[in-house]
Amino acid sequence: ITLYLDADGPPPQRYKIETGSVNALQRTGWSADSIKAGDIAEVSFKPLKNGEPGGLLVEIKIGDMVLSGGG
Repeated sequence: ITLYLDADGPPPQRYKIETGSVNALQRTGWSADSIKAGDIAEVSFKPLKNGEPGGLLVEIKIGDMVLSGGG
């Protein structure tokens, strides 16, 4: 998943978020249309050890829907 975080001033910060396998995501309720471009989401993730913007998805909340990272 690629996220663009609106921070003060341009450009938006880009985060690369990894998830579990497709099968693991499906078992936790994900489908092909769970996330759409432009959705506003609250994301919890374990950051990368090297400090770069990104990490492993813990859960994502979009409106009333909460999905786990499958990992």
